[in-house]
Amino acid sequence: ALSSAASDVYKRQKRYRKAKDNNEKFRLGYRLYAMWLSKRSTEDISTKTVEQHRIISEKVYHGTNNIGAFSDSYSKIRYDDEPATADDILLSDSLINELYK
Repeated sequence: ALSSAASDVYKRQKRYRKAKDNNEKFRLGYRLYAMWLSKRSTEDISTKTVEQHRIISEKVYHGTNNIGAFSDSYSKIRYDDEPATADDILLSDSLINELYK
């Protein structure tokens, strides 16, 4: 059986893939990214800001996606109430597919 943490990640990935609303999808994607980050960092990710997540990522993320752009988009969508664009979703999809191969 899957551990509860693994099962939680799996459920979130499923919700992410099924999400029709771009804003919701992007926010779910950011949550999956934060969960990935918390597994690889000794720091308590839940107490950190988006900017601090980006800085922690520089130490543990060695992929090809632009975390800076991903973080900027999240801030814009989450805090400035701007809509997620098609490009935001492409970036999110690319990152989530890479993190959860």
